[in-house]
Amino acid sequence: MKSVERRKFERLPLRLAFHFNREDPPAVLTGITENISCEGLFFVSSQQIKRGETLEITLPLPDHKSVPPNPRVSLKCRAVVMRVHPERDSDFGVACKIVKVNIDFTDPDEKLSEAVEYQGLGLFPELFTRA
Repeated sequence: MKSVERRKFERLPLRLAFHFNREDPPAVLTGITENISCEGLFFVSSQQIKRGETLEITLPLPDHKSVPPNPRVSLKCRAVVMRVHPERDSDFGVACKIVKVNIDFTDPDEKLSEAVEYQGLGLFPELFTRA
């Protein structure tokens, strides 16, 4: 029997290092994304995270014109952990649903930033358009 894909949005395979905050116990931790979609992301972390936990994620996006990548745009997300499973080398795979995201545009030379906030479902199709 063939498995049925239940996701509404395609996942983009994207490996980016990022950090996230957790509340219980309070800590700033790191992870590496495996994929990201309009409603969520899957990442690997050395720290075990609990299902149902809320994370504050800061995901720097590389500047497409620089080598090596120079983050100028960051996604700041609030996400809820939907599932956790053991991965290789004592790491954990974590699947999260994004419930809120801010886009932080930063000019590193001038130290200016502008945040644009989006909430709800289907986040990423609207990320780079403004009303």
